[in-house]
Amino acid sequence: MKTLVLFLLVSLFSLPVLAEKHALIIALSSYNKETGWTNISSANDVEIIKQSLVVKGFSEKNIYVYIDGLTKDGILDAIRNDLINKVKKGDVVYFHFSGHGQQIADNGSEEIDGLDEALVPVDAPMRNKILNSTTGEKENYNGDKHLRDDELGKILDELRIKLGSSGNVMVVIDACHSGTGTRGIGKARGTKEPNVPEGWSPPNSTSRGENKELGFGLIETEVNKAGMVCFFGSGQDELNYEYEDKNIGYGSLSYVISKALIESDKNTSYRALFENIKNKMAVIAPKQTPQVEGVIDQEILGGKLLGAVDYLSVKNWTDDTHLEINAGKLQSLNTGSIVAFYPADTRDLSKVKSIAVGKVVLARIASAEVELTEGKLDKNSALLTWCFVREKNFDDRKLKIKVKVSEPKDADVVQQLIKEYPILEITKDDQSDLLLEIGGKGNSRGATISVVSRFDIVIFEKPVSYQGKTINEKEISEALLKMVSYSQALFLRDLNLDNPEMKAEVIIVPLKIKDGANRNNFRNEDFIELDPETLRGEDGVFRVTEGTFVRLKIKNNSSKTMYYSLIDIFPNNDLAVLYPDNRRTAAEFKVKGFNESDVMNVFEIGPPYGIDVLKLILSEEPLALSNVISSRGQSRGNGNPLESLFQNSFNETRGPKNAIVSAENIGIYTFTYEIVPSK
Repeated sequence: MKTLVLFLLVSLFSLPVLAEKHALIIALSSYNKETGWTNISSANDVEIIKQSLVVKGFSEKNIYVYIDGLTKDGILDAIRNDLINKVKKGDVVYFHFSGHGQQIADNGSEEIDGLDEALVPVDAPMRNKILNSTTGEKENYNGDKHLRDDELGKILDELRIKLGSSGNVMVVIDACHSGTGTRGIGKARGTKEPNVPEGWSPPNSTSRGENKELGFGLIETEVNKAGMVCFFGSGQDELNYEYEDKNIGYGSLSYVISKALIESDKNTSYRALFENIKNKMAVIAPKQTPQVEGVIDQEILGGKLLGAVDYLSVKNWTDDTHLEINAGKLQSLNTGSIVAFYPADTRDLSKVKSIAVGKVVLARIASAEVELTEGKLDKNSALLTWCFVREKNFDDRKLKIKVKVSEPKDADVVQQLIKEYPILEITKDDQSDLLLEIGGKGNSRGATISVVSRFDIVIFEKPVSYQGKTINEKEISEALLKMVSYSQALFLRDLNLDNPEMKAEVIIVPLKIKDGANRNNFRNEDFIELDPETLRGEDGVFRVTEGTFVRLKIKNNSSKTMYYSLIDIFPNNDLAVLYPDNRRTAAEFKVKGFNESDVMNVFEIGPPYGIDVLKLILSEEPLALSNVISSRGQSRGNGNPLESLFQNSFNETRGPKNAIVSAENIGIYTFTYEIVPSK
């Protein structure tokens, strides 16, 4: 007996200690007034990040959160006390910072451009000249209140050593040293001006645009340390915009990474996660390119995330017809979607009758209120059910328009005309979707009318004429119609529907054109296909140079034969249907299981420059989307629900309308690349 007990004790203590997940979220929204920084919406990032981590298996007791108030020492203390002092070998760590970022004069000589990247604590000044409280004189600031990249890298190295080679660290920096919007309707994090002494110049007089470095440069060696991968919200020369959802601002990277994490599982690599982040960022912040550092061909957090859950659960029960489920906007579940409740452990929905059916009446970030429309559920029964999404609603929200005029009477004209377009809504809120600016005769630019997005994209601009003292209403209507088109493109950008039985991808294949080829009528022997990976930059972004010829292949990654459509949303939000084209029927655009498409047109890449979005739509029957889009919704297609969805999105007068599509026989996926000018 003693031998058995001894054996059991030895066995118990020889078992490997399970790895734990730890997270630290720092969100700085409110900056000390004397610093010169504007307040931002970082505090809102906490809920969405925390909820996504909980869904992926993090215990709430191991998620440490700091909102506002932290100086540089406070940030370093939080990393040391809540992470370094609490982790053990083999654990995994998620570190998230939301706030301002800035470049600052390098205090050593290791930076090529003479500038350190830095996080901005609440008491760090924006400008180099600061007031000496003792002498009352202005003096140069030495940067001691900023958290420089090398300081952050050093303490993260300590963390990695403590975790050992079996641990893993994921770092997310939703801050940037790029500038604020020029038109005043988009909120961005950081500033375009570095914090440097008067008269400072880059080493060897190099310009700031040369010798660019990627990210913060936090990773230098992997020997005997936990692997670490870092994500950043935008490139060095880009703005890091905030995203607004139902009047609540979020960091754009925080918003998309929270959704991307929920969609990932224990087998998802950092590379796949980054691809998902890029695609989602192209939807909500089309002028910024997220960045990544580290070895990305490894599983997220060492493969220790929970897998994706196939079903939803009842979180709270109110009464027999009202309850709350554990999914919301982070899971792309919108108000108006239809859900069904089944007995626990239901695997094949076609063989089991649902117990109840309900409609989502209020979608929150990570939960949703459901009102049952068929059947009733008592509390005990509800908590035991498995919930599945039967139909998804793609809610088409109104566009908020800020109007800026030099002639007050012009505002009255706009107010009257905009009533014809219920999808457009005038607001005085600075955080609007579009700015409609009308410069009168006395304006320095002359009489002009322009429409600018919150990302500083000019989507409409032309001279405006006056008929006597009254502005030309036809030209205002033209601008309003452009806004409606912009809204429709936004709707398509945000359209995604993951279907486990319908998986495919778009492969951009660059071509080498042979001498003597007829470029107006290519044949297969006229070109050589090159490796698609040659288009991928060091930062993981696919870039295609103006003038490059490409083929767009559709690769079916599932077993069933599917029809496909491919829509191109240009950087300026113009649209084109690439597949099906007008030379073939929609029925010809299909691809067999685990095969590639045999219809592959040749395209020449050209302006406008920026992030181009490809929407791949998979279906069990042919879709005539080309007719619907080219006719601006006037053609009715074949009556397919998805065709009706697209048709409704073009409606200019009825305003937002619920558009419900079955989640069973459609798949909609996003792929992005950047169009760059030729050198």
